[in-house]
Amino acid sequence: LKIDRSFVTDILEDDQDRTLVEVIIKMGQALGIKVVAEGVETAEQLALLNQFGCDFVQGYHISRPLPFDQFLEFQRSKRIPELLMNK
Repeated sequence: LKIDRSFVTDILEDDQDRTLVEVIIKMGQALGIKVVAEGVETAEQLALLNQFGCDFVQGYHISRPLPFDQFLEFQRSKRIPELLMNK
């Protein structure tokens, strides 16, 4: 189940977006479906999604799009564990 970036963008400022994101994550959990949030651009967004129990994230906070060779180097870097959700 994917949460659109339009909801994630204002998750810290907009109570309705925050509630909607939390409910989507809980619905996914109740149905046994993994949830991914797109458009994560800040550590604060990541922390809140982690608190809600989101399974996966994607967005510029993790990395900008990379060519394959740079992706492999990024994947090998020590930065990856810091960004993983606490699962």
